[in-house]
Amino acid sequence: MIFHSQPTIEKDDIEEVRKLLESGMIAEGKKVEELEN
Repeated sequence: MIFHSQPTIEKDDIEEVRKLLESGMIAEGKKVEELEN
């Protein structure tokens, strides 16, 4: 199997997503916009 286009997910990314999930604000908002860009 040839692997290609694998996402790069770093520990900092995981921590930010964890914080976001714990906040309960998982729809639109400032942090969601930051993570999408």
